[in-house]
Order: sequence, then C-alpha cells, then structure tokens
Amino acid sequence: MTPEFMAELIRDLAKDFADDPDAKITILCSGRDAEALEQVLKDTLCSSFKTAPQVFADSCVKGGMQISFKDDEVFFDFSTEAVTGLVSKYAGEKLARILENN
Repeated sequence: MTPEFMAELIRDLAKDFADDPDAKITILCSGRDAEALEQVLKDTLCSSFKTAPQVFADSCVKGGMQISFKDDEVFFDFSTEAVTGLVSKYAGEKLARILENN
C-alpha cells in the first residue's frame, strides 16, 4: 500500500466519525511510510477533526497500516500480515505462500 492509497482509505473510513466531537484518528504504519502518510493526511483531514490524525511508525507493522478511531473503540487492521492472513484463509495455501514471500 502506498501512503496515498492508505490516506484515501483512511479518508473514506473517517467520514463515519467526522461528526463525533470525541473522534480521534491514530495510525500505526511502517517507518518508511509514516512521514509521507502524515503529510497527506495533514493536508486533507485536519479540518474535519478536532485533533489532527496521529501517525506513528511501528516496527511491528511491516507494510500497510492499523487505524483506530475514538481511542481504540473502533479498530481496523490493514497491515500486510492481517491482509495476507485473511486472503490466505479464503484463497488457499498456494496463494498464501506467494503473498508471504512478497
């Protein structure tokens, strides 16, 4: 996932929380994506929320991202590991091995 794609996904998810005055977005992503993602979000989401989205680099997130809204009350896991696990569960072992090796 590119930072731009992640930001687009976050913006779509955030629409459901924009009217909540207590909504707060926290994102965990890889270190290589954190700065670019923070910049893209700062330009687009700051006006919709009382607090700016917080982006943290996390060494446990190799790719993709994890997003929480409202202090972890609502949590979405789009990390590479989570997406690979979900796809492999439904698509079979051969595809899972291919995804794990990329």
